[in-house]
Amino acid sequence: MVNLARSRPSRLECDEECAVLERNRRLANALHIQNADVSNRVGPPCYSEFLKDEARKNPSFMLSVHQTLTQLVQTARQSKQKFRSHCFPSMNREQRRAVHELAEFFGCDTQSYDQEPFRNVVVTAYKDRCRIPSGSVVAVVQREAAPTPQRKGPAPLPQSRKRIDTVASSSMPLPLNSSQGHSASIAQPEVAPTTTTFDYFNFTS
Repeated sequence: MVNLARSRPSRLECDEECAVLERNRRLANALHIQNADVSNRVGPPCYSEFLKDEARKNPSFMLSVHQTLTQLVQTARQSKQKFRSHCFPSMNREQRRAVHELAEFFGCDTQSYDQEPFRNVVVTAYKDRCRIPSGSVVAVVQREAAPTPQRKGPAPLPQSRKRIDTVASSSMPLPLNSSQGHSASIAQPEVAPTTTTFDYFNFTS
């Protein structure tokens, strides 16, 4: 039988991700940053395929929910109370599911009330753990649907530029042969000397 009174309490080892969270938490406390997102995530959140499909089918609705949750989180952070709540209007099942899943990215709690067809969702944002994601699901869907820009090659040179380059390369002096040294010069064509012949017997006075 193990004596629990004498056994030392086990302590879970902190892995690399835990160390990053703890470092970010200490830095936020030192800088007096409240409700800081101490996670090591970069870029927009990884939204589910369901949320992406809803954003493609009804982007105005998803953008409205995102803006409402953003305003709720901002109000909760500035409030003196521990939490603030927002009651969404009656929705169908797919829309309520979208509100439930999207509220998780804001660190909020959700609860459905009433019966069909008046069933609605109430979202609660707690001051100490609510947050605002770095990007909306509508923006993520639009970014994924945008075509990837292709890199274009260099533009071809105009014909006049090619002709100038060709003339310039042909008019350049030829390099001197290394065996001739610096005193070598270009040979000039020989010209035969002209002589004048006088006929002394064909002299007229």
